[in-house]
Amino acid sequence: GPLGSEKSLEQCKFGTHCTNKRCKYRHARSHIMCREGANCTRIDCLFGHPINEDCRFGVNCKNIYCLFRHPPGRVLPEKK
Repeated sequence: GPLGSEKSLEQCKFGTHCTNKRCKYRHARSHIMCREGANCTRIDCLFGHPINEDCRFGVNCKNIYCLFRHPPGRVLPEKK
């Protein structure tokens, strides 16, 4: 196909806030992490997939739904 039409299985870091109508990345519509995680090959999968980029909050990140990479030692708050 023409250049720019190929899709990528990588998760878009903007997710539902992405404004690029022709974005080639996947967009999570769910806060639930995909069972297949990074191994998922469904281009239209709406579940979350790990983002190949370090979280800017690192070990202090408190977002249980954060898809970015975190260093070991991160402690998440309990789900209420």
